[in-house]
Amino acid sequence: MKKDENLKERFLKIYANIPLGLRSEIICVVEDKTISWNVAFVEIDQDTPLSKIILEKLNKLNLI
Repeated sequence: MKKDENLKERFLKIYANIPLGLRSEIICVVEDKTISWNVAFVEIDQDTPLSKIILEKLNKLNLI
């Protein structure tokens, strides 16, 4: 399993357990843009180039 797939899998497991009310909370900033759990989910689900940056940041912050 590639590292990106492992991070994506970890993110999805955590995201599934985040209460709906907290999913709009900001979890990181990428290129001066605030990223919420919901935005991160959309980017990661679509495997965008930004998703790789988000996953790395969340991993570095020990959120996933």
